[in-house]
Amino acid sequence: MGQQSSRKDSVIAYSVVSLILVLLALEIAGLILWVPGTWNNRLTAVLAIVGIYGLAIGFFSGNAALVVFQDTLEDLTSPDVRRYVGGNLFFLGVLLYLVGLGGSKYKVKGYPVALGCLGSFLYLAWAPIVCVYAVFHIFIVMVLSYLPVVLASAIVAPIIYSSSDAEFSIGQKKILVSSIVKKDPVAIKGFLIGIPAIFISLLSAISAPFISG
Repeated sequence: MGQQSSRKDSVIAYSVVSLILVLLALEIAGLILWVPGTWNNRLTAVLAIVGIYGLAIGFFSGNAALVVFQDTLEDLTSPDVRRYVGGNLFFLGVLLYLVGLGGSKYKVKGYPVALGCLGSFLYLAWAPIVCVYAVFHIFIVMVLSYLPVVLASAIVAPIIYSSSDAEFSIGQKKILVSSIVKKDPVAIKGFLIGIPAIFISLLSAISAPFISG
């Protein structure tokens, strides 16, 4: 029974990875063949999407107010495709729920009517945009960011599980290199994804006039 369950989980994982790779290939083909603009613009757009995804996770991971979502942030940077997809879908579910909650007409006593009506209108106006973004996130952001997540995880994992370590001193404090990574691997992976992507994106945008000229 256990072997059948394990085999089923493996089949699901491989199927999801295969689907992500197929979608990634289709998106790359679409960028090359159908999306108008120079290759610099296309590369800049893709890297900007990946960069924002990584930097957002890196900054949110250190936010004390979002500590309850730490497991979700770990899922968003997990190389395990089931956790990765599940974390992204949970994030979108929370986002859609907040829009529905803000637009609900049921409020408790003390509700500021004038300000609340304006807020409810804004939530209702944002609802279609959030729904469109949810589709965009699933088929674009989630697909494009999976490979960078795997690469960042491959960089972080050897440091976390290394039997040796390096130590350096800052004033009177002695710090182990691995302790920096182990303290918040989610933020480290987020910055490993986001900073290089944004840097290359800016470099591509800056170099575009010189290359095209």
